[in-house]
This record gives sequence, structure tokens and C-alpha cells, in this order.
Amino acid sequence: MYYKRNEPFRFVFNQPLSGELIFQNEKKQISIHDISLNGMKIEMTEKVNRFASVTLSYSILNNSFSREGKIVWMNDYGSYVQCGVQFEEDGDYQQQLVDTLKEMAKKQKER
Repeated sequence: MYYKRNEPFRFVFNQPLSGELIFQNEKKQISIHDISLNGMKIEMTEKVNRFASVTLSYSILNNSFSREGKIVWMNDYGSYVQCGVQFEEDGDYQQQLVDTLKEMAKKQKER
């Protein structure tokens, strides 16, 4: 199954971002490794069901984001799992994300 890992726009973070995943009314802490316009790769210590509907909340440069999506793949490494989350398309979210990531990249380049 093809999961869009080769999307032309994918931002990989130097240090994973912290975030929160809500699954069945339970909040779980996550690390976000990369993000694209339609999804992200996350890591967490607890498993969730594959193809489960989840809500993700995170911040980049003081801009808060909250998105609903589905777990489309999962790799279990024993003490943690990595998951791929796919979002529904949302033009407003995508534009805000692009603008925020451009600003982040610019700040990183200035360092």
C-alpha cells in the first residue's frame, strides 16, 4: 500500500516536536519527526489501533495546530512505536503550516 511518503513537500525536524494525540478520549504524548501537508510521522510509547481516528495537537513557533487524522501505518520497536498519520485536505491549515514552516526554516538558517 502506498502511503505518500514521497510527497514533494515533507519537512523533517532537526529535533522532534512535542505534541499530543487524543485517541478514545485519552491523551498521549507524542514526538513529531516530520510533517507534510497531508500527514506526519510520529513516535509514542503506547500503541493505538491501526486505522484509528485520532486528533493531534502541536505548536510550531507559537502557532497552535489541531488536526484530525487516521493512523495509516505503524512500526513497533518494543519500547516505542512510530506511526504515520494521514490528514484530510484542508487548504487553510495547509497554508498556515507552509507559512509557519517557512518562517521556522528561515530562523534555523539565520543561526
